[in-house]
Amino acid sequence: EAAIIMAASQLKAFESRVKPGGFILLETYGLEDKAARTDVKVIPMSAIETAAKSGNRLGANMVALGMYVKISKAVAPEHIEKTIEEKFPRKKKELHHNLELFREGLKMGTDVNPFG
Repeated sequence: EAAIIMAASQLKAFESRVKPGGFILLETYGLEDKAARTDVKVIPMSAIETAAKSGNRLGANMVALGMYVKISKAVAPEHIEKTIEEKFPRKKKELHHNLELFREGLKMGTDVNPFG
């Protein structure tokens, strides 16, 4: 139903795996090609740029996760935040950074309708 494609080079390899009517969250950093599919919604995302602005490009996965959770409504954001907190119980800096990026992804996905 959905794919999160973080590397532009992976678009062709993974876009065919999404069911018709689904959506693709597509990282725009380095993107040169466009999705060939017209039966799925392609949602551009700037997760790498967003994470880099915060000082750690590796946090792009948290931004993407936040967007996915907000758009898909597959799980409550609070459950993801709790899991992040459990993952970094003694690493306050990493915990704060990951929560911040996840929440930024939630904001980025607020006005996105994958089915409209």
